Parts: sequence; structure tokens; C-alpha cells
Amino acid sequence: MFTSIGHQFPWYQFQYLDLSFNLMDDDISSFFCNASFLKVINLSHNRFTGTFPQCLANCSYLTDLDLQMNNLHDTLPDIFKHLDQLETLNLNGNQFKGLLPKSLSNSINLVDLDLGNNQFEDTFPNWLQNLSTLEILVLRGNKLWSHCQFEI
Repeated sequence: MFTSIGHQFPWYQFQYLDLSFNLMDDDISSFFCNASFLKVINLSHNRFTGTFPQCLANCSYLTDLDLQMNNLHDTLPDIFKHLDQLETLNLNGNQFKGLLPKSLSNSINLVDLDLGNNQFEDTFPNWLQNLSTLEILVLRGNKLWSHCQFEI
């Protein structure tokens, strides 16, 4: 039941970090800025606040990122072109809004993408068809729509 861990903690030494199911309520925005070797980050089911950490773009080894069920907000930065090793991205149950970042289409190893239960407003992301390894896709609980053309 951790409530906080100092930002001076030596994250840069780890490859795997699992602090899920705690009561952590730190601002997550700069939590990982020195953790360029992390492969797996699981901070799900906490109370983290803030915006998506842009410094995750420096984590080129990152394969699994689970931030579901926190209090993260704002738009997702367009940093996923730097995260081409990413296999799992779970952001379910936060308050992200705006457009889905098209740089997600560069995550060619993505197998599991869960963006459900946020506040994304966008057209249905047809560029997802380029992700040939994608097996799990959750987009429910957002405001996505499709452009359909009908001939009369």
C-alpha cells in the first residue's frame, strides 16, 4: 500500500518496474525521465495524476506499459514513433482526451492496445490496420465515430 516513492529513486538501474495496486498519487509526468532501460512498466490501479510522461520517448527498450486505472488526463503526445518495441499499451480507465496519436501506427510490434474508458474524440483509427501483430484492441467508452459514405 505504497502512497509515494521519491523521484530520486534509481529507476535507471531497472528493466522491470511493477508498482501496481498501490495508493500512489504522485504526478507521473516526470516519474521516469532517467529510466531509459525500462522494458516493463506497470503502474496500474493507483491514483497517479498528471499528463502522459513525454520522457517515455527516451525508453527505446520499452515493451509493456500499463497505466490503467489512474487519474491521468490531457492528450497523448505524439511520441510513439520512438517506442517501436512496444508490445502492450494499456491506458484504460483514465481521462485522456483529444485525438489518438497517429504515431501509434509506428508501433509495429504492438499486440495489445487498450485505450478504453477515456475521453478520446476522433474518427475510428483506420491506420490500426497497419499493425499486423495486433491481437487485442479495446476502444470502448470513448467518442469515436466512422465516416460512412452512402450512395442513394
